[in-house]
Amino acid sequence: MALVALRETLLSAWYGNLGYLGLSRALLSPSLGDEPLLSARASFAEALARQGDNASASWGLGRVYYHLGDDDAAVEAWQGSESALSRLLSSSDSAFKSQDYPLALEMALLTQRLDPHSSSVRYRLGEAYRATGELDRALEEYERAKEYNTFLPGDEADLACYYFGQATVYEAQRNWEAAIWHYEAGLKMREDAGAYAALGRIYQYQLGDLHTAETLLKQAVGLEPDQAWWHVSLGELYLAEERYVEAVSELEEAVALDPDSEAAQTALQQAISGLRRE
Repeated sequence: MALVALRETLLSAWYGNLGYLGLSRALLSPSLGDEPLLSARASFAEALARQGDNASASWGLGRVYYHLGDDDAAVEAWQGSESALSRLLSSSDSAFKSQDYPLALEMALLTQRLDPHSSSVRYRLGEAYRATGELDRALEEYERAKEYNTFLPGDEADLACYYFGQATVYEAQRNWEAAIWHYEAGLKMREDAGAYAALGRIYQYQLGDLHTAETLLKQAVGLEPDQAWWHVSLGELYLAEERYVEAVSELEEAVALDPDSEAAQTALQQAISGLRRE
């Protein structure tokens, strides 16, 4: 019996590899049409027939159905697979970082069908809706993320992200009071350079409170000293206060970190000009 089980496991792996070869062929040569996908589907199905818990084959079969345009069959193939859930979340994250927001939303919606009560999924839906300009839907998804409070272990998203996400939406809606409240609520849970910087910009440009803005921007720089944009923000604040020596120092650091930053270069030239006038 043990030999039979080993044989089936090895054959399942072999058919799974055959399926991935067909899937790769389909993706690299779309002019071939659906034939490689159908061949891959048959191979993955055979792999699962021989070993039902072959997670790699389940993932591959779902991908085949996805590329065939059958989302229902894809979700069915992935159902109950934690690895499929994490892979779809990673796909959504990759698309988001590449600024392909429609694809990020598509991946998040597929993931939602696997686990509709996952805060990790709902947060990413909120992010995708925010990025595509659907701000009210973004707020709804962020609220669900907070309500469920079921973020996946090891996920970079957490409850603080809910507050930061909500704050970003309120900032886009120019609801400064709500934005400030949510940024500060998130920062009580954990520090975040982006949240400090966003708060600093609100205090500087919307409330005219340069002292508080400086404190917040310094915290952003302190947390992420290699992030050029935080140095630009702090340098521009010094520039607004005509503190040219400090402005030049911050903006030179920004240019050193990101030589292609036009904002840093422009502000630096303004600071140097101001310094020469003194």
